[in-house]
Amino acid sequence: MNTIRQAQADDKASHAAILEKSPHQVAWDPPPPQGWVCVNTGGSVKQPGSIAAGGGVIWDWTGKCKGAFVVNLGRCTITRAEIMAAIRGLQIAWRAGFRKVHLQLDSMTTITILTSPGPNEASISQLDSKIQKTSTT
Repeated sequence: MNTIRQAQADDKASHAAILEKSPHQVAWDPPPPQGWVCVNTGGSVKQPGSIAAGGGVIWDWTGKCKGAFVVNLGRCTITRAEIMAAIRGLQIAWRAGFRKVHLQLDSMTTITILTSPGPNEASISQLDSKIQKTSTT
């Protein structure tokens, strides 16, 4: 029981220390080339089979935030959440009029799926089809 109390006290102290820190500017390195925007997305699943969410931010070459989003993705795997967040980010960027877009992901699994030929071609084709439909609406 003392161990739990100590952990809770440590947790509160850590939280208080975080709250006392001053805000600072966050920037991605390197920024996209001039005239481009960057869509940085991610997905999250608390535990396998549970509710997933995704989100992202769109920023330009000067570091100015052009938009942000979050989306409930229902029950799915983390990989699907990452992919669906990327698709949603690209859709939002397209609808906002951006045509020169860099997509940044933090999931090597997702990057591999999206960039590798082979057994994933069918799923990539489906994703491409979805993106193409979005670009015409």
